[in-house]
Amino acid sequence: MSVIKFIKEAFLKDKTFHNKWREIFTEILSDEKIAEFGTWEQSLIAGSMTLEHLYQKLLDHATSERGEAHMLGLLKETLKKSNCLQIYGSVQSYQGHSYPYWVNINNGINPFYGRDKQISKLLRIYFKPTSGEIVTLCGLPGMGKTELVKQFLHNEQIKNKVPCIWIGTDSLPRFKQDLANVAESYLPNLTLDFNKGDPGSLLVTIAIHIGKSTNQKWILILDGCTADTVAPSILENLVDSKAMVILTCLDRNLYFIQRSHLIDVTELDEESALKFVKYYLKLETEASMRQLCQFVNNYPLALEKVTFYLKYKQIHYVSKDTIHDYIEECKSRSETLISIEFAQFSGSKYGKTIQETLATTIDRVQAQSNTADGKNGYSFKLLQIIAFLGPDHVDLKFLRQAFTCWELSFDDTVFQDSLNFLNALCLIKCEAEIGLQMNTTVQQVVRYLKPIDSQTLHNILIKLETKCESVSEIRHFLCIWEHAMKEKAICLKLIVMAPQISKRLDQCCMYSESLWFAQRTINNLCESESSQNSELLLEMKTNYGLALRRVGKGEEAIALFTEIINAHKPYDEPSDIPSDKPIEGILKIQQHLANSYYTIQKFDEALDLYEQVLVGKIKIYGENSREVNQCHSNIAGALIGIKRFYDAEVKLKGVLNWQKRNNMPEDALRVTHSLGYCYYKTKNYAQAKNQFEVVLRQPDDRLQANAAKRLITGYMLGRTLFHLNEKNLAVKTLEEIFQKQVNLIGADNQDTLDTKKKIDKYMKQNHGDNLTKFDKVNLEHDVDSLTFSERNSILEVPIKPLHAEEFPDGELSTQLRDADDLTLLKINYLEQKNHLKQKKRLINKRIHNLKLQYNEKKVKLMRKISQSKGK
Repeated sequence: MSVIKFIKEAFLKDKTFHNKWREIFTEILSDEKIAEFGTWEQSLIAGSMTLEHLYQKLLDHATSERGEAHMLGLLKETLKKSNCLQIYGSVQSYQGHSYPYWVNINNGINPFYGRDKQISKLLRIYFKPTSGEIVTLCGLPGMGKTELVKQFLHNEQIKNKVPCIWIGTDSLPRFKQDLANVAESYLPNLTLDFNKGDPGSLLVTIAIHIGKSTNQKWILILDGCTADTVAPSILENLVDSKAMVILTCLDRNLYFIQRSHLIDVTELDEESALKFVKYYLKLETEASMRQLCQFVNNYPLALEKVTFYLKYKQIHYVSKDTIHDYIEECKSRSETLISIEFAQFSGSKYGKTIQETLATTIDRVQAQSNTADGKNGYSFKLLQIIAFLGPDHVDLKFLRQAFTCWELSFDDTVFQDSLNFLNALCLIKCEAEIGLQMNTTVQQVVRYLKPIDSQTLHNILIKLETKCESVSEIRHFLCIWEHAMKEKAICLKLIVMAPQISKRLDQCCMYSESLWFAQRTINNLCESESSQNSELLLEMKTNYGLALRRVGKGEEAIALFTEIINAHKPYDEPSDIPSDKPIEGILKIQQHLANSYYTIQKFDEALDLYEQVLVGKIKIYGENSREVNQCHSNIAGALIGIKRFYDAEVKLKGVLNWQKRNNMPEDALRVTHSLGYCYYKTKNYAQAKNQFEVVLRQPDDRLQANAAKRLITGYMLGRTLFHLNEKNLAVKTLEEIFQKQVNLIGADNQDTLDTKKKIDKYMKQNHGDNLTKFDKVNLEHDVDSLTFSERNSILEVPIKPLHAEEFPDGELSTQLRDADDLTLLKINYLEQKNHLKQKKRLINKRIHNLKLQYNEKKVKLMRKISQSKGK
């Protein structure tokens, strides 16, 4: 018999309880449910509700709000206090439920909530044959860690099938209270001092007793853990409880032990967020509106989608107080979003209520803006109100005043307020083929930009361009820019800023936006009748080609650069260039074309173009120039691509010597890394280690622009250390690099994933392989495949040919003196075995070198044949 059914029958047996239920459950249920007691009493009197139905409803609500364990503890306490001793004795002696530790949590569970991947991972961890699993759910406040655990517990494979305990650990008083409730309800014979005892030790004791009393893996949830409530040291002891321990916390590194699992809880994906919004809009109740308000608070990134659905859905049964509460919530989050929040209710039957609220807001803003200091602030508040009212309710003079104050203001605070408003107003996003989209509210405001003096608007846009720094701010600026370009009076003035904006987009790695911006600018230039834009058009086409290559459209970039060269190149071959006519611009485009060929791994074509660019740059800059030295670096990269490793090594050493002579440490460090990579590929691990350490010894501030490449150097150092048999140091180095990669480029980046795979592989070999296995790994090790970053960087992949070093055939270091000595026999056998392996490794290197020489001669022969056919 379930505990709820047992308690309900105990209530029905006590004939006096129908006069005491209100007193008992007033201390258990929430105020919202207590407010319904009067309605339930009227239903009892009218005969539309029975006592059995009433008791079932009370117990269901109490279990939903408190959880079964907490509810039982509160019920026993209130029954004893109210002198209901008969029922108290029955509840105290109850032992008949099958899953005594199941905490039934229904509140807030919805089937659409999402987190499918995380729930699947939790299920896989639970159904592992091992016990004592530790799982940490980490994430920012409000991301849904607790909801995720609830979802997991209500999965059909867990609910009513697995014993569970839920402990709140966000504060010490709650931690101790939940522990006491669990112990009183399910371990009454266990004597514990909850006033003086350490809650961590009490938790371990209770968990171990529960583990002994159940014959299956159970689940322990510690919700809201901090270092002050749950010490990390107790996790090792919880492993003995046979439980799957799930912790929710903010710090991802606080509870990391060897057997633990880490799950990051971030914002819901867009599809799940939309399902959440649609569900609560469909309910159309007061409670659903409150839940939606909380959701928008927790997930501000979903604001645009919530706004869209609220605009086009009729919201019913929502009181005036709820709207006011919602507005206050939004204001407390960010006052610059007021206009957007108001717009959510436009078109609903609450329009009049909103108008009244808005009028009150305007009066308050006016009252606060009587001083000179509030003048500009008042203008920007008007802009916020304009966004809600729309063009039909706004006097144009207000908008003119606002933009005038904006242009004349030199107050950073005022300007930032206005910029925040534009950020909230635009709500734009960049998609693959569509580009930037502007919502209808922004379009209405932009219509009013046109009557403003074009010079004023031009000055505003110039100030915006110089002040925008973050990715979101730059996107919003691009949106305003697009519509301002439709004004012919200022179009030509603004378009001269295009190269500067393209440069800013590249610096921020906003390659999709850079592609869109270059294409739009080219279209505007082609529509212009001015003949003075030819140089600007060429520059923007070049930027467009660079953006194509960076977003992975290498073939399209090649076609564009080829078209530009054919249209502008005045000479057929670099040798025909007159010394008095440098063509630096064309050489740059040829350089971009060669890089594009390299990106799609057409290394022969890239090499030919690099060599042509080298000839041209020698004529323009001379042999001893940085530009020519850079060409040699690029040629080395192409040589590596076609496996001419010896030629590539010679090139790189020459480049490195030139850079050191000319005191260019940044470039020298980059080539030093490449040379170390070359030594690594040829298995000269000692030299590779030296080269990588030279790079990493330099201060961080010298490589700020190349932070990701610095991580690649550390990654290669870790791999090198492993091959030098410094296994523990190798794993430690790779773990440090992995954490930095997660923070810098994200956990889903291909480089980060490569590092994680190497750590797992090395740890497995480090713990499980013996000497013979490790020798076999070294023997069979061939040239590793390139990582993602190495494949996309010309100078990150130089490889040197293998050198056929001779190993001395020296005599064995240990002589066999006593044939009956088993120890000496083993030593002799191992030395002979290692000696034969060295010979075999030498033979493999020689075969490898012969193959390389054959391939190089084959390539040269094929090139000579093709050149002879061309003549």
